[in-house]
Amino acid sequence: MTPGRRIRLLIVSQHLREGGLEEIVLTYARLLDRARYDVTVACFIAGEAAARLEAMDGIRFVHIAATDRLQRLREAVRLARECSADVVHNHACWYGVPAGRLAGAKTVETIHNMYHWFNGPERLGYGITCRAAHRVIAVSHAVSEFTARTMPLVRARDLTVVHNGIDLRRFDGPHDAPGVRARHGLRPEDVVVGFIGRLAEQKGVEFLLQASTEVQTRHPSVKVLIVGDGERREQLHRLAAELGLRNVIFAGHQRDVADYLHALDVFVLPSLWEGLPVSVLEAMACSLPVVATRVSGTPEVVEDGITGRLVEPRDAAGLLSAITALVADAGLRRRMGDAGRKRVEREFSAESMLASTEEVYRDLVRD
Repeated sequence: MTPGRRIRLLIVSQHLREGGLEEIVLTYARLLDRARYDVTVACFIAGEAAARLEAMDGIRFVHIAATDRLQRLREAVRLARECSADVVHNHACWYGVPAGRLAGAKTVETIHNMYHWFNGPERLGYGITCRAAHRVIAVSHAVSEFTARTMPLVRARDLTVVHNGIDLRRFDGPHDAPGVRARHGLRPEDVVVGFIGRLAEQKGVEFLLQASTEVQTRHPSVKVLIVGDGERREQLHRLAAELGLRNVIFAGHQRDVADYLHALDVFVLPSLWEGLPVSVLEAMACSLPVVATRVSGTPEVVEDGITGRLVEPRDAAGLLSAITALVADAGLRRRMGDAGRKRVEREFSAESMLASTEEVYRDLVRD
């Protein structure tokens, strides 16, 4: 590549709706140095994150609306050739790596999750995708180990771990926490325990609801704020009614995540599996203590007893114990929250993630 020329980067994602993966793609698009990178972002299923990308200066966004698989691949190849991509960086999508290869670009595959739901042909297909990529990034050591163990053709030595990172500036400065509390009838003296994320099987919100029955009895001033939407919304609403929960508030989907995080006192993520949860990083950036399940990459972020508490998945009693300990001790909440903020600054910043990924890009274009 000509010295001094910008690296032409095409980022491909299957969808750009809302969620942790989308926030990572947005972080790359927002913070990569425009003097060094010419950035194009493409997706096949557009949503809220796509709209945010369209509003960004200095990048090109392309929605490939094709639904046929072969047509999607053809359009991705055409786009990679059109923008003369040096590097195609693929996120949770079947098309980026083969499209980049066919267009003559270097390719990077990022593995964002524990893809345990893949069937046999899908595991083989994903193994082939990873072997075809010039570099493969896993967002946590747990994801790396799981992928090498379960996907044919994938070798542990070929995987590079680059932890997810967040832009801390998004969570600093003034936020309307009082407004959030007022909108949902929360008093200043209430202790608010919250979850923010998709209402999906993966997130295990039903176990937080089960724990909330005893929280309601022991601590009447504690409220549980559940922010998000998803396929389990109606099921979770019914469960809350069946359990007689008066302390749980469903806030629905909200765009102002930082405002909602700053309105909380404790953040809870009762997931059944994760890659490396961005929501936990965001909560820690807001100096919140975290109660989370000991699954996948989460223990690589949450230090049990220091930045929060880790419990076993599907364990409502464990969630109850961890939550009540934090609810009862404001000093403990403050110490864990401060430690969490320092840990994110030190190890999980956007700058750290970008520096590691850019090293991969530079190595590829030098080859």
